[in-house]
Amino acid sequence: MADVPIRLFIFIVIIGLSTTLQIFLSLRKNKWYGLFIPILCFLFGILTGPAQLIFGTSIAQALLVTIISLIPFFFNLIIYFACRSKLKEKQKMNSEIDKMKIKDL
Repeated sequence: MADVPIRLFIFIVIIGLSTTLQIFLSLRKNKWYGLFIPILCFLFGILTGPAQLIFGTSIAQALLVTIISLIPFFFNLIIYFACRSKLKEKQKMNSEIDKMKIKDL
């Protein structure tokens, strides 16, 4: 029972680090870096259903496990699109500033 707080702390640290890594990768100029973690989460989520069926669970349980295991995929995809839109706005603002600087010259 004493392990529960330690495991919870480790779980929270892992979630925080993976979220930070997703944000960092999503803000890079190359858009494919930010899609790395969502693709891994998607593959993991899709493969859990057939794995559950191999171990003899029902189809409904395997479907439920698949849906639950796809939650990190959607979470990371939301982070990716939010960061990419923020990056596009920043680039648009910089291009407008560059145009103003050119006109001033």
